[in-house]
Amino acid sequence: MVDYIKALTRKPPKTQPAYIEPKGQLKKSKFQAIGLTSGIGSMLIGADIAGFSVVGNIEWRGYYRLKDHNDKNTFIENFPGAFMARGLDDIPDGMIPDDIDLAMGHPECGMYSLLNSVNKNSELDKNDAGDIPLFLEYVSKLKPKYFVMDDLPQCFNALPIESYVDLLPEYDLFPEWVSNYNYGNIQKHRKRMFMIGSLKTENYIFEPDEQEEFSSWTIRDKIGDIEGKWGCLPNHDQHITNGSATRFFHMRHRGDRPTWAEVQKYCKEHQKPKQNFKYHGENGEMKVRPSLARLDYDWTSPVLTGVNPSMHPTICLPISIRERARIQGFPDDFEFFGSELVDGKWEHGAKNSNMVKQTGKAMPIEFNEYIAKHIIGHIRGKPIQPSRQRYLKPDKMISEAKYNFCKTSGYSNQAKACSNCWMKETCDVKIG
Repeated sequence: MVDYIKALTRKPPKTQPAYIEPKGQLKKSKFQAIGLTSGIGSMLIGADIAGFSVVGNIEWRGYYRLKDHNDKNTFIENFPGAFMARGLDDIPDGMIPDDIDLAMGHPECGMYSLLNSVNKNSELDKNDAGDIPLFLEYVSKLKPKYFVMDDLPQCFNALPIESYVDLLPEYDLFPEWVSNYNYGNIQKHRKRMFMIGSLKTENYIFEPDEQEEFSSWTIRDKIGDIEGKWGCLPNHDQHITNGSATRFFHMRHRGDRPTWAEVQKYCKEHQKPKQNFKYHGENGEMKVRPSLARLDYDWTSPVLTGVNPSMHPTICLPISIRERARIQGFPDDFEFFGSELVDGKWEHGAKNSNMVKQTGKAMPIEFNEYIAKHIIGHIRGKPIQPSRQRYLKPDKMISEAKYNFCKTSGYSNQAKACSNCWMKETCDVKIG
């Protein structure tokens, strides 16, 4: 199985700069965290809040490594003292501590993203595990005490969940199905699979803490206070990406190029909240864009993507980068870079699609903050006391994957692990 995984592992392309120097002073902490394919560091925000010092991020995907005209990179600017490297071999000696406490990442999911799965022109490669093998390879080499990997449940079809055991024999592994909504994020349907690992010597067991109280939160709670207040926060500007602008301008008639004021009027009159965006294609055919819909202030948010921003609930514009960031759970002082304003605002043709991708492909902050606090509490010998509540309903595919994993491997402390599992009432593998 190890040979199989290594055969799947992608190599970082040589076209990207090998290493981006850190800026500022590294946060002082006895606990060290690193990103492995961690994008702009969305998962690492939770580690930083929990008390870890973020030393760097190994990331080769270009839209995360992009700099703006002032030579500013999103990850570097928001994590003082941390480096960004294309691959493990590109890091200068001495930059990685001998003992890494925590590694976090969300590797590319290959052909299993939602957008790819609905693309009729795309053939799914059942052996495409994306960058998950690369993440696992980095874990096996660095041997952090703990690691957290976020990815789509469908990826386990390409890389069987049992293969993690084969590559990481020193680790206790906890495959967990998580709804970010139950941890305080407003995207109700953003459900992900996490692989949480700890060295067997750490004697760690993941414990959930899902909450029902977040069910009353709405989009108004997240972005209502900054409606129309352009410039009051970083990245809060009017904008349209190339892709969404093209679709906006084809809303009315084939080949007609209305003024922006006319487009806004049409949107206000015809684009109802939560309704998928309808427009005319280049050839006059009516099309629907599921990821481009008007938000509803009194409702939860759909899943943000890296393709198109959703339309604002009351203003006939896509939501700003800051509003997208708030929905994802980012703090207001986290600033995004990689694109420029045109005459002080985003216009048709503005090259800001990179920041849309950065925010859409980021991981919601709330669960990652919880798991980082849970881990650091265990390290300090002062564990937090979670509720162990489970409100997320089991999914057949996920439950089968976890059942096969447990039947193959189990845990070093299986009785306690089983007590936290969503399948504890029906599983015939459980102990104790």
